[in-house]
Amino acid sequence: SVILLSSRSVAGVLPTIASRCAIVHLTPDEDFTQQIMRELDIDDTSARVLKDLSGGFADEAVRIYNDKAFMKLRSETIEHTHKLINQKSSAISATADFLESGKERIADVVGVMQSFLHDISVQQKTRNPALIANLDWRSEIERNASHFTSGAISNMIRVILEAERRFLIPVNFRLAAEKMLFDILEERNRWKK
Repeated sequence: SVILLSSRSVAGVLPTIASRCAIVHLTPDEDFTQQIMRELDIDDTSARVLKDLSGGFADEAVRIYNDKAFMKLRSETIEHTHKLINQKSSAISATADFLESGKERIADVVGVMQSFLHDISVQQKTRNPALIANLDWRSEIERNASHFTSGAISNMIRVILEAERRFLIPVNFRLAAEKMLFDILEERNRWKK
């Protein structure tokens, strides 16, 4: 039997599921990257990032590109995630402050965190940059891929998914955010190469 899983973004699929799937990209326009580069006057890397974020839909790519608050939040989230998993200490206050300051967009934040970690897993398994969603962070993704086992990345994503469910119910946000961050660090330390 065949099961079809449809997703607007490869980054939204857990690595454990993606590794068992044949990925077939269905986009409305084959020349999307070139079209969006011309339309928005951006470079190839930025156009490829927008392609993944938008699912290959030009109108959605333009909306995302013009959403400066989201693009800033995405960049800051990836930066905080990268720092968190690479720091030597267990200090989490700066990242917890960041999460708390953006709690009204926590779904976007955890989605970006998952996407960045998913890219590390994809890099580990495939070494194919065409499958990386956050291509503008490629060098950091490649470095991280050599520092962690796939088990560490998979467990960090699981921790984020569990925390995301907690954020949906009335809960002490700061406490839930700190628990998520400490759990990520615990997985990092348990599985780091």
